[in-house]
Amino acid sequence: MKNELVVVGIGSSAGGLEALQNMLSTLPDIDNCAYVIAQHLSPTHKSMMVELLARSTNHPVLEVKNGLLIKPKTIYMTPENTDIFVNCNIFVILFKTVVNCAIISTHKKINGI
Repeated sequence: MKNELVVVGIGSSAGGLEALQNMLSTLPDIDNCAYVIAQHLSPTHKSMMVELLARSTNHPVLEVKNGLLIKPKTIYMTPENTDIFVNCNIFVILFKTVVNCAIISTHKKINGI
């Protein structure tokens, strides 16, 4: 159980950049932890959060990609206008679209997921 991957979810509001930077600058170096940050982001603008957060930590900071395997000692940022879930330590992205004022999430299958 000690070596099992632990995925820590972190939520943040749109104004949470400074708080995230402060937290990431003091993250301990834990061998079996990965971190996933979900922040309210504009659905119409490309986010710079990965680049901004990477300046605050020695851990790699990556944008979540569909089918990406979660690795320890890594920080992942969810992309704008998406929801995500994890299946067998692999990210699955749900892309949001608006249809008749309702948000519909869809995803691309990877290896039957």
